[in-house]
Amino acid sequence: MPNWLNDPQRAVYDRESGLWCLYFLYNSQFSPNPAISKNDIEWFLMTSSDLVTWTAQHVAIPKYTTENGDPWSGFVFIDEGNTAGFGKGAWTILMTMPAAPHHVQTTALWYSPRPAGAVLQLS
Repeated sequence: MPNWLNDPQRAVYDRESGLWCLYFLYNSQFSPNPAISKNDIEWFLMTSSDLVTWTAQHVAIPKYTTENGDPWSGFVFIDEGNTAGFGKGAWTILMTMPAAPHHVQTTALWYSPRPAGAVLQLS
């Protein structure tokens, strides 16, 4: 997959579609030349029915979504008990990212009320 960076997150099983969902850090503008490459990080989604063959889907968390900067690494879980208050079965993500204005590391919470494939929203 071109522009794959690193940090694959734990695969999560989507019971509705029968697919495994894997997010990883991605940079659509990556270049091996440091003078050209930017630190524009996004979360990209890939899916698999067998954990062997993967299909590229789309950017799930785009860059420049918040004033804080790009999303960094984190983890996904399906909140079956609605413990976070986004609805039963909401896809919930905790991740690190820089915090404005000094860009120190902070933790951000994202969620999607629908199964994987939906664009995740910052809470």
